[in-house]
This record gives sequence, structure tokens and C-alpha cells, in this order.
Amino acid sequence: MRSGITRRWLRGSLLITVLLVLLVEVMFLYSATRSYYNGVQQTMYRRFSSITGQLKMYTGETSQKTAASRSVALRRMVEQFSDKDKYEFMLLDSYGGVIASSSGTDAEGIVTRTDFEQAQDAVDGQGIAIYRTQSGEMVMAACCLVPYAAEDVAAMRLVTSLTLVEEQLKRTVVVALIMGAAVLAFTMWRSGTIDQLLNFRQELHTWTPETSQSQTEEALQLGKPVEDDRPSAQPEILGKPMDDDKPKQQASLAKALNDLLFGAGGPAAEKYKNSPLADQTK
Repeated sequence: MRSGITRRWLRGSLLITVLLVLLVEVMFLYSATRSYYNGVQQTMYRRFSSITGQLKMYTGETSQKTAASRSVALRRMVEQFSDKDKYEFMLLDSYGGVIASSSGTDAEGIVTRTDFEQAQDAVDGQGIAIYRTQSGEMVMAACCLVPYAAEDVAAMRLVTSLTLVEEQLKRTVVVALIMGAAVLAFTMWRSGTIDQLLNFRQELHTWTPETSQSQTEEALQLGKPVEDDRPSAQPEILGKPMDDDKPKQQASLAKALNDLLFGAGGPAAEKYKNSPLADQTK
């Protein structure tokens, strides 16, 4: 009874503790992931803010010349982009097609229209997309609509790899698991759960040999004949000669016939006594 209550108490307390630790771990990892992604996203948005601020300085005699000068300035920024090892800088038209890129290619296979579509629907004209490229690399793409007329340039896009972020997240997961295990072990030690587990293990060891011994004895008794008070049947002795009463019956029949024919005390009867048939009747 006591061991059953102990098992239920241990099971309940351990379950509650493990669930609380798991809940904290999940919340911490979710917060860390969002923090890393938001940091990369805000860095790209600050780049867009810096570029749009520079576009204000480009003016012309007419609106068309102003738009042309801004378009030329944007293309020059793409060509002279200094962080090519960290980002891919692109210029997009009104359909989301790539006009120019810092790598000199159309970036086919590494871009998606999701960020551009979000930027068109957003109030601030910005969109974000996290996805895997055709090569399996996790990337983040940020898009910002150009707030000024710049001929055929309608939006800007920055694409960066999240490989370093994923590696940092893996290290964070390992650290979080170690911290969770340490908190769980400390909680069990402070609450005396470890001592309860050790005592329960000792009770289990003391109970297991008796159970196994009784099970062994029951297994040995299987197939053993049932003993009762009934006398055991003695086997019949083979080869014992059987008494045959047939010759005696035949002799008695011959004597009765003799007495009937010659009389029990007559001369013929006395004569018959000395015959071979009479000898058989004796």
C-alpha cells in the first residue's frame, strides 16, 4: 500500500516538474528564435531606410529627370554594394522581376515573390519571407517598395543566408537543454524526490527476488503429479499361471454319468473305479 502511494506521488510530481520545465524550454527557444530572426530583419530594414534617405537628395528640373536620376543612383548603389558577402541586393520592377543585382545575375532559384507581395499589401510597404533555396540553404528575403518615382525601379530586395543563425540556434538549444536538466535535477534534489526514488528502488530490489523465487517454485511444480490419499494401483504380475477349472468340471461330469448308468455302489461302479476314466475324476 505504501509503495503504491509512493509510486503515484513520484509519478505525479515528476510529471508536473517535467511539464513545467518543457514549457519554459519551449517558450525560451521560441523567444530566442524570434529574437535572432527579428535582429536580421531589422538590420535589413535599416539598410532600406538609409537608401531611401539618400534618394531624397537626387532631384532634377522635372519629375521625369528626377526619377531618372534616382534610377541611376539605385543602379550605382547595387553595383557598388559593399556587403556582397553578407547580402544580395536587388532592384525589382513593378511585376516583381529582377532588374539588377549585386551578383550580376537574375538570382534565379534563390528568390521568391512572397516578400514582394507582402510589401505591396503592407501599409509601410515592407515584406519579409523565410524559405529554403533550391540548394537547401535557409535564407531571409526582405523587400521594400521605393517611396519615390525611379522610372522602372519599383522595389528593393535584400537576401541573406541564415546559416550562421541556425548554428547559433543549435548552440542555444544545447545550452537550454543543459539548463533544463540542471533545473530539473536541482528541483528533484531540493524536494527530496531523488531520495524517494532511491528508497523506491531499494523496495523494488527487495520485492523482486521474493517474487522471482515464488514464480520459480510455481514453475517447478508444473507437471508434478497430484498427491492424494488414494492407494496406488499395483501393477498385475505378468507371467502368473492362471487356474483352469475346465478339467475338474469334465471329471465331475464323467463321475455323475457313471453313477447314473451303473449306480453309485454297484459292481459296475467298483469295476469303473479301476478304469482310466475314473482316474481322471479323482
